Amino acid sequence: MSGHIGGWIRRARASVGKINITCGLLREPSLFPGVDVIVVRDRWLVVTKPVQLLIHRTRPFSQPNLIDNIAWALGESVYPVNRLDRVTSGLVLLGRDAEAAGLLGRLFGKREVEKTYLAISYTSGGLGLGPGDHFVIDAPIGMDTESPIRVKRAVVAEGEGAAAVTEVRVLGVDGGMIWMACRPRTGRTHQIRCHLAHLRIPIVGDLIYGTAPDEYIRRASGVSMPASPWIQESPRLGLHAWRLAFEDPTQAGRPRVVVHAAFPLDFPKPRGIAGFSLDCGADATRQRSLRDP
Repeated sequence: MSGHIGGWIRRARASVGKINITCGLLREPSLFPGVDVIVVRDRWLVVTKPVQLLIHRTRPFSQPNLIDNIAWALGESVYPVNRLDRVTSGLVLLGRDAEAAGLLGRLFGKREVEKTYLAISYTSGGLGLGPGDHFVIDAPIGMDTESPIRVKRAVVAEGEGAAAVTEVRVLGVDGGMIWMACRPRTGRTHQIRCHLAHLRIPIVGDLIYGTAPDEYIRRASGVSMPASPWIQESPRLGLHAWRLAFEDPTQAGRPRVVVHAAFPLDFPKPRGIAGFSLDCGADATRQRSLRDP
């Protein structure tokens, strides 16, 4: 194979059951920096989205976005199954035809997809959290009617918002920061960000739910001002969609698929905790429900 053609090949891995898959031919030079193809199947594919890249265009004229980028690279239309906030990085599942996207989308609607996110916060919020702790945040979410930020959510009283449940496992604590694996059992907008902020452990770099809402308002209004020291230390949101697991409805027998993204290069890694587990499974002996800080 010539060097020119070889540069257009992306080899990617995922696990389906106990089988490793290596596949995928894409026009790689067309992919935006930070966009990686994790696995390509006959009717769907999984890619990673970098921070600040839109999933799809939000205006009639062209904007850099993941869907158009992947469609150009594949030479075919693709259909987003799950979505991430612009400031969140990680795994995005795309259907290669509308029917496949519908089948996969119904899995999300029925909560049959296991989604795990990596999150980093600055402190333990006085909760005394340590590595291995596992808890469940069970608190309804609604609009924050007291915030000037129109899109902001908040934990609200029972009956006033949508039910929201998030599992959290503490992976490590180091230097005043806490690493967590978060698995949302429900799919509310900003769910993980809102729940962690409610416990007073907002995600690093979160302009909406963290300690710099004025910075978000200035940026949203187009006012150009020097970033605060807190923002300079946290150039991105510390939230990464790391793992997806589901039974493939497009294949006979519905084989189980587990896809992982790499640990983000721009995430600090806990010192002395190399090889820490990223599993967010149940731990009945240490589980507790947190409704209020």
